[in-house]
Amino acid sequence: MSAPKPPRPEEFNTGDMKRDWDARARACAREYILTGFAGEADAFARTGREAAASLLALCPPGAVVLDLGCGVGRVAREMEPHVARLHAVDVSEEMIRQAREYVGPGSRIQFHVNDGHTIPHIGDGSVDFAFALLTMHHVTRPAFASYLREVHRVLAPGGLFCFSVVSRDRSPAYEVDDHRDTFTGRSYSDAELDRLFRDRFEVARRWFTESGEGAWRVTYVNLLIRKLAEPTPRWWAVTGGPLRGAELLLRPGAAPWQAEMREGRFEAFLHEAVADESLAGRVVWDVGAHVGYHTLAFAARIGPAGRVIAFEPNPHNAERLRQNLARNRDLADRVRLEPMALSDEDGAERLFHTAVVDDGTSSGAALESALTDDNRAAYRALDAIAVDVSRADSLVRAGRAPAPALVKIDVEGGEVRVLRGGAELLATARPLLLIEVHDDAARSAIGEMLAAHGYALTVLSSDRSSARCHVLARPRDRV
Repeated sequence: MSAPKPPRPEEFNTGDMKRDWDARARACAREYILTGFAGEADAFARTGREAAASLLALCPPGAVVLDLGCGVGRVAREMEPHVARLHAVDVSEEMIRQAREYVGPGSRIQFHVNDGHTIPHIGDGSVDFAFALLTMHHVTRPAFASYLREVHRVLAPGGLFCFSVVSRDRSPAYEVDDHRDTFTGRSYSDAELDRLFRDRFEVARRWFTESGEGAWRVTYVNLLIRKLAEPTPRWWAVTGGPLRGAELLLRPGAAPWQAEMREGRFEAFLHEAVADESLAGRVVWDVGAHVGYHTLAFAARIGPAGRVIAFEPNPHNAERLRQNLARNRDLADRVRLEPMALSDEDGAERLFHTAVVDDGTSSGAALESALTDDNRAAYRALDAIAVDVSRADSLVRAGRAPAPALVKIDVEGGEVRVLRGGAELLATARPLLLIEVHDDAARSAIGEMLAAHGYALTVLSSDRSSARCHVLARPRDRV
């Protein structure tokens, strides 16, 4: 009896990577991993053995290995006996469920469900060899760029990453909806890939394979790339924007935000939104100050009589911020760094964080109270430290910080609690608010809370691939 024919891939293209691949896995996982193998269990297993043999020829002995987009464990099962440790990651919970069944009891493979952009379950510099077979062309361009940053983070210096994407230079041109399509596959030119690798990876090997039939026959470019040895950050002059002329300790090739800071383009919309506000001599709070780009930019705006209070609980970010302040003494005298977090309670709380500043992962630190069901497991895999937390209202009442005219908030999901802890401040000082909102629930809660305080919200930017956005909140009597 022949296996049932699965639905066409397009039926699952809703734009939600998790939902779409869960649906494909339930319909017929083998078919969506390798077209034509729906009823060919033995042949499907054989392809896993063949792929594993090819990869093991590239993989150093005794390696810690990452299988990114592992599906049902077709290749991971065959590689496990030959490596020291193997992490298998997939966006689909159903794929992971089937993978655990496929590899059987007693397997040492560590399976992880991720968010479709990041791999926080894997420690910095802990992987020797990573691979992604027939997966990277499925993800959106922003997700692909994010995965390259993440693979760079988890690889040890000199570590290798083997993957494939459709070659735009060698395949018929076709376009997909980059936000909705989760199956057809995106193509990349050699020049585009080289730009994505610049200053982070070198190409150790490049080869090409053909796949498909007729109009859908395409050429894949297969790549083995090596993580470059880490250059040390150095001082760069900012060439534009509100911080033009200042110097920052950066490594621009490590992550896009570093080049944006160097050129003065980093989150420029925040400063454009308040460009007409008179901030001279005023107080600004930078809540979640990271390495101090916005802190110093606001210090330039407020003048010698103003003050910026920078709140940054991640000690690694705070140390880089101190270095940037020490380099820019004319602005540093206007800034006070508070190595603590704001929330809706006073006391101490656990902060989940990473120590790696230059690839941007240190900016994702989150308080335990800010975790959600979707990210709790991933964050709890990170290092945790106890940090001081305070309500904004407590700081002002105690005279520990002057009331602000403007507050910038970027606290990785804790923004609702920061606002709750500043309810008196919102009612009395009525500051302008620049807020990064991290999910739909937070956006709804913030909208209701600020509406009750007489604020009007304007969306400044949004990420079409996620629920994140930046908003400006202004008292209605000042709109």
